[in-house]
Amino acid sequence: MAQVDAENLYEALVKLSLKYGDKIKNILIFEDGWFRAYHIISVNGVNVTNKNAHEITLSDGVIVYILPPVGGDERFSLIISF
Repeated sequence: MAQVDAENLYEALVKLSLKYGDKIKNILIFEDGWFRAYHIISVNGVNVTNKNAHEITLSDGVIVYILPPVGGDERFSLIISF
């Protein structure tokens, strides 16, 4: 589980990419903030895959799950807590 301080999900992904490499951000998100359709992303159990990461605000205690597609993906799965 990774822990990040960020105001929104896009900022969190950018910070994670600084720590773990651009691969994380490039696999999950377009530059304009929209998620790529490959992974399942939920915030506190609510699917946010069809939303813009800039608009998803984060606060203490929020848990973000990033899961590979149902068909599988060897790249990664990630849980982020705030």
